[in-house]
Amino acid sequence: MDEFLQITVGTAGHIDHGKSTLVKAVTGTDPDRLKEERERGMTIDLGYAEYTLPDGRFVGIVDVPGHERFIKNMVAGATGVDFVLLVVAADDGVMPQTREHLEIMELLGLRRGMVVLNKSDLVERDMLDLAEEDVRELLKGTFLAEAPLVRVSAATGDGIDEFRRVFEAEVLRLEPRPVEGVFRMPVQRVFVAEGFGAVVTGVPVSGRVGAGARVEIYPEGLAGRVRTIQVYKRTVNEAQAGHRTALNIAEVDYKRIRRGCTVAEPNSLAPTNHIETLYTHLASADKPLRSGTSIRLHTGTQEIMGHAFLLSASKVAPGERALVQFRLGRPAVCAVGDRFIVRLASPLRTLGGGLVVGLSGRRLRPGGGPVLSLLSTRAREIDDRRAVVDSIAAEAHLRGTSVAATARAMGLRPAEVEDAFATLVKDARLVRVGQRYYHTRALETLRSRVERALEAYHKRHPLRAFSDLRALSARLGVDEDVFELAVEASVKAGRIEREARRARIAGWRVELSAESARLASEIERAYKDAGLKAPNKQEVIDSVGGQLSRIEMVYGYLVESGVLVRLTETLLLHREAFEEARRRVVEQITESGRIDAQKAKSLFGLSRKYVIPLLEALDRRGVTRRVGDHRVLAGDGTRK
Repeated sequence: MDEFLQITVGTAGHIDHGKSTLVKAVTGTDPDRLKEERERGMTIDLGYAEYTLPDGRFVGIVDVPGHERFIKNMVAGATGVDFVLLVVAADDGVMPQTREHLEIMELLGLRRGMVVLNKSDLVERDMLDLAEEDVRELLKGTFLAEAPLVRVSAATGDGIDEFRRVFEAEVLRLEPRPVEGVFRMPVQRVFVAEGFGAVVTGVPVSGRVGAGARVEIYPEGLAGRVRTIQVYKRTVNEAQAGHRTALNIAEVDYKRIRRGCTVAEPNSLAPTNHIETLYTHLASADKPLRSGTSIRLHTGTQEIMGHAFLLSASKVAPGERALVQFRLGRPAVCAVGDRFIVRLASPLRTLGGGLVVGLSGRRLRPGGGPVLSLLSTRAREIDDRRAVVDSIAAEAHLRGTSVAATARAMGLRPAEVEDAFATLVKDARLVRVGQRYYHTRALETLRSRVERALEAYHKRHPLRAFSDLRALSARLGVDEDVFELAVEASVKAGRIEREARRARIAGWRVELSAESARLASEIERAYKDAGLKAPNKQEVIDSVGGQLSRIEMVYGYLVESGVLVRLTETLLLHREAFEEARRRVVEQITESGRIDAQKAKSLFGLSRKYVIPLLEALDRRGVTRRVGDHRVLAGDGTRK
């Protein structure tokens, strides 16, 4: 692959400023491949050529249309571009699409390029100097402010040698595009090659792919296999990020593939209709961006209709930035860190663009809140992989995240984020539970919720010493393993006390009022006197007198403290009676090996109404175990 430089060059500029003529002059290839383009003398769709460096390596050039009607094609062509040739005709000077293309390149994050003042043969020297001054004024404050500028006539060849010298020096100074991340190639063209089937072309923005690899066409979910690969029309075994690539893909229906699809590794991306962005409104915009504006979102080679919803401001004035969520008519295929352009749905004009910072997949509400704070932080630290993983885990909150899900959001391979996860766990930022990771910030929030829930429980049930943790977990609606982490953290901090699956706020103790103490004493006496023939609960309630809600709370207190043993909702025994029944059942089974309901009836002189609930209570407590229609000892019979 050394013969192919991992760099793609793109043209930019107004219609009829000579972009295609320049490309042909320096490569020998006419990028206008369509019959209509040649007949009309204007570029309509993307054109491609390759530039041969002195050392024999190739650099791909994407020629884009300059007409305002084809800006969407221009944006599609800018995907994967590392270096831009801004072409300005000396006889026209700076024109509308000169400005618009420059703005788009800035929004797409380009940082390197050069300026070509073309058609130098059509103007006098004074006019050429004025044209250059005009261009330099335009470039002030942009990424091309210090870029080299060369004067050429692509038609006559004048200045082409100087162009080559400067261009080659600039390109060779560029860092090749890294090949890390999942293989991801936005589709620029798709066609059928006779005898081969579907062929898709584009510039991979990350990763690498080899012949024979399985791929997925997003967002269609089509599975296929790479049959053959060409890079700059040469058959190779592998293509990498930054290479102008054609993939012959087998096992797919080519009719379902279009510009805007993305070829990538299977199960490696997360298409979504809702994306969060750090949006920059163009300084040249004629009015602010407001929520609900109908837009066309361009990312990769996609153009998707949708609406803009402002999250961190009521409006975005020209030149300002804000967090904006785009709600789209169909899923966008992108990753955190990708760049995008936004155009007004109608009339067609560029509004702004920026950085993708989230793929929430849900509608977010405007205003403050932790999610917006996390998105802002992520935008600032987008180049720090550990920080991005940290914020994604924090945003997942109590849902947690996995290595695979986080990698999909970032367009990376799982192995490329594992170190970040390991470091965050080591630094006590994340906690691992099974295959999921939870941010300690989320666990701290859950811990506070658990403590508040216990405090509320004690207020509602002042005569209950403990709350059941299973019921509390279900009430809070969180995974039991994560809930357990929060409980243990509160126990360790001395905020709560637990006994097995019960918990209470540390220091909480039941204090009976005089009335509650009276009721407790009278209820206990009624059950103690009744022995094994449990009294009717309603009759006991009627006999003790008092407020029903208080009586029920006292019943709960007596059961929890072990004074009463609940057989059913309305059938209870005093603990002394239940212990006596347990002892006699154990003795009977020890002597004869088992006991059934009939034998129990004889043993206690009770009806089935009492015997069956009693035996079932012994089963629940692990004293006995039912086998068919009889019981045997579950252990040594000592459990109570």
